[in-house]
Amino acid sequence: MTDRRHPWVLLHHQVQNPSGVESDRSQNNLSDRGDHYDLMLSPPESGLLWTWAIAVNPLDRGLPLECEVERLSDHRRVYLEYEGPISGDRGQVQQVATGSFEVIAWSDQQVAVRIGFDGANHQKDSFLISLTRRADAWQLNWSAVE
Repeated sequence: MTDRRHPWVLLHHQVQNPSGVESDRSQNNLSDRGDHYDLMLSPPESGLLWTWAIAVNPLDRGLPLECEVERLSDHRRVYLEYEGPISGDRGQVQQVATGSFEVIAWSDQQVAVRIGFDGANHQKDSFLISLTRRADAWQLNWSAVE
């Protein structure tokens, strides 16, 4: 555990299907990975962002939110500030929220952090995020700090 703060971002990844129309996914399902949200955390001692795809916007849901998420490959740190098209016609990303976090636990099997938000238009509260690896899947638990 450390007191050091690390950056994070939640991006809305709008995916276009071959006809060029953005997909609409409001289900808690990542099987086709259409439109989704990318949670990116900057781990201690790394230049890359650990990234998970979430089917729903956790900030629009009642808390606590528990759902399965997909661990994606690590992303470049440029995504902490980037908004716009993704190369290879993979859609576009738009920032939903940014901030910093403190590490509670960090390993290949579990990530637990306390996040805070940047900017005046987001919650002033902090949240606990726990990501736990279970066999082939990751489980997200996003809850408010009381």
